[in-house]
Amino acid sequence: MFIDQIGYQRLSRIAPTVELSGETPITQYLETLTIFGRAEESRREVDALRAEIQRVAAVL
Repeated sequence: MFIDQIGYQRLSRIAPTVELSGETPITQYLETLTIFGRAEESRREVDALRAEIQRVAAVL
């Protein structure tokens, strides 16, 4: 991870720093938007994405 290469302490002296614990891009997206107070919006978007994936998979 990038934060491990540079170090949290060093990065946090430059700017506010948040380390994400999500292991997938989707969980990292959800965590990021939650930090900015947009948790509900991110959930709706991820739910819509998952529904679209299922719709397309059914067509294929």
